[in-house]
Amino acid sequence: MRRYLVLVAVLALTIGHVGPAYPNSMVLAAGSPAEFDRLVHDVCDRDVVLLGEDSYHGSGRTVELKSLLVQRLVNECGFSQVLFESQFYEFPVLEKALANGRVAQSRLGDAIGGIWSRTAQMQPLLTWLAAAAANGKVRIGGIDPQFASATGHFAQRELGGLLAARLPREFRGECRRTFDRHHAWSYDDDHPYDDAEKERLGVCMRRLEGSVGRSVGRSQDEKMVRAYALYAPTTLREDVVASKNARDLGMAELLDWYRERDHRKTIVWTATVHAAKQLEGDRVPMGHYLHQELGDRMATIGFTAVSGSIGGAVQKQAKPLAEPQPGTLEARFRSLQPRGLVYLSRAELADLGAVPARALNYAQAQVANWSELLDGMIVMGEEQPAIQLPN
Repeated sequence: MRRYLVLVAVLALTIGHVGPAYPNSMVLAAGSPAEFDRLVHDVCDRDVVLLGEDSYHGSGRTVELKSLLVQRLVNECGFSQVLFESQFYEFPVLEKALANGRVAQSRLGDAIGGIWSRTAQMQPLLTWLAAAAANGKVRIGGIDPQFASATGHFAQRELGGLLAARLPREFRGECRRTFDRHHAWSYDDDHPYDDAEKERLGVCMRRLEGSVGRSVGRSQDEKMVRAYALYAPTTLREDVVASKNARDLGMAELLDWYRERDHRKTIVWTATVHAAKQLEGDRVPMGHYLHQELGDRMATIGFTAVSGSIGGAVQKQAKPLAEPQPGTLEARFRSLQPRGLVYLSRAELADLGAVPARALNYAQAQVANWSELLDGMIVMGEEQPAIQLPN
């Protein structure tokens, strides 16, 4: 653990008060601040910036760098909205309380979700976000129509009632109980998650889906019902790609809903597989819809690393990154210091042509012309695991 016990000198200077001291390694190597400056300059005038990361959310150093970017984009470029790949349902009830400074940082962390909020690397940003929301500097939200989170307290306790209220009266009681069991995953011997339960759940979801139709709805409650109704039924089907695509479409719609309220410049904290402007095969990511709508008014930033390891709430055990193979994008930067980084603009990515890289998933390199997927990429000398805090 000694390698992690370096205080966050750069992060503290950028954020100000960072709360309790947590083990961290956010010290930039010589030359890296200039690379950061290039990235900020590239995206400063965009309306939406999507900050990606590895699909398994176990990349601690990426979290540190994204935290720095959030601060700089807000402080220097006028961004005033930070949206997370987190359950949308948790944030409407928090928004007013956040703006009035009446929300404990732990409750904000629960809404964002434990994969990020219960890591040491995220604590300085959480402290800053809570203060920034209280003084009106930023609005914080979630854009994910998923509802299976251990810290999603509204989804577990209240969402079922909100959904059931949209159904004909004779179905409300049974569907409320069915929704509640599913959202809290409170199945037991008397109520197992078997084929009969799946059928009950499917019937309730289909009734809800029929009640929504294609009406967009502008209130927060209407958006919650619509987001759920369009995504949840796909989770009961065997078509995994269709479910993933429905989730990404839902995230794009919810992001649009946030932006249409007052057209704030927006930062999106997500995985690169959602932020990408295109993917292989039949997968249609959130970034595809946003790029169709916004063009160069949006930017997607990916992250990769030459060496190091990853691990976090999803991947419990730290796992070393494989040695980059000759010809890969990462192999071109073997000389980077562990805390060094290089920023590749879209033009620089285009110059590389089609090249293997692991910017979507550290476990597997993918051949792509990365300028078609991303608008920029950070290459780190070394990735580090997300350090999980005690519950």
